[in-house]
Amino acid sequence: MISHKSSLKRRTISEDWLESTGRNDVVIYQTLPDFLIKNQDGVDISRWSLRGKYWLFVFSSEAAELEDPDFSKLLNKFAVQLRPSAGIAMITSSSSGVLSRLHKEHNLTFDLFSDKEMVIWKSVNKDLPDSTGECFCTVLLDPWGRIRKVFPDHSAEDFSRFIVQEMHEMVRHDLALNAEIHTRRAFRAFSSRTVERNSILRILEAGHLAPSCMNKQPWRFIVIDDSEGLKRVQESLSEGNYWMKKAPVLIAAHATKRDDCTLNDRRNYYLFGTGLAVGFMIIQATQMGMVLHPVAGYNPIELKKLLQVPEEAVMITLMALGYPGDPETLGDKHRKIETGDRIRKSLDQVVSWFS
Repeated sequence: MISHKSSLKRRTISEDWLESTGRNDVVIYQTLPDFLIKNQDGVDISRWSLRGKYWLFVFSSEAAELEDPDFSKLLNKFAVQLRPSAGIAMITSSSSGVLSRLHKEHNLTFDLFSDKEMVIWKSVNKDLPDSTGECFCTVLLDPWGRIRKVFPDHSAEDFSRFIVQEMHEMVRHDLALNAEIHTRRAFRAFSSRTVERNSILRILEAGHLAPSCMNKQPWRFIVIDDSEGLKRVQESLSEGNYWMKKAPVLIAAHATKRDDCTLNDRRNYYLFGTGLAVGFMIIQATQMGMVLHPVAGYNPIELKKLLQVPEEAVMITLMALGYPGDPETLGDKHRKIETGDRIRKSLDQVVSWFS
């Protein structure tokens, strides 16, 4: 029987359940440590074998809680509700033999994991003093094994009112269209607000994390953020890209064939890889409240010469970066586009299914 009846304390990703990579500009979800434990059937369970679906982990020092028929029935009920996208597992220090007996006796529909040293619990609660020696908490994991929510105490009431609801909300959020992708538009109006270099570097790092053929990482970027350099680069712009002269930062992206992987049909795959990197940068910039707008309208020969880009390289795009500005600074045509509805072809026009 669960003895903890204190009010539910929820610690979220916005608090201290974040793990830094050692720098103050990158924050990631805490993930479970490597482990190898057994379930009620004696099958080995590792963090790698759990990937691919959501998990609700219920931690308890021993499996005595399963003797409470109400709690067992409650977990059985939620295990059925959450399938197939999510699973429930109670993690205890009891042996897999004991868990096998309990699983059969109580006709459980959720998993029981035997973690004799409570390695997983200690990792999740590494910042919490364990004064009672009891291990009570519930953890919500996403399909990548990332810890998304931690509930230090759990009770039947907590499960009914909060925890399963949080799980459903997390799944709903993850399955929705990415908010930054939905928000992104090819905006053209820029404010004069300065973009700090650490923000520029963060956006570039997002691009540098893009996938590429054979991990060749063919992209190369040149950043222009001082007034003199901006004036010189702006001279290469086409007339239609007048609005880029308001952007406080321009970024040129180029790549060369020698940094490509070798394909039988001699495709220029490095161009695709660089495009992916630019796409990652656009999403990162959107998340940071900025606009990153790539264009093709510039004189590539003139720009390559000015930026001292190797002759064999392809000047793929020039991007304007900055904070959103007033659409009134734009010409009539672009102002209407800036403030109008997004125009996209229907999905049926660009997607087909082969069978």
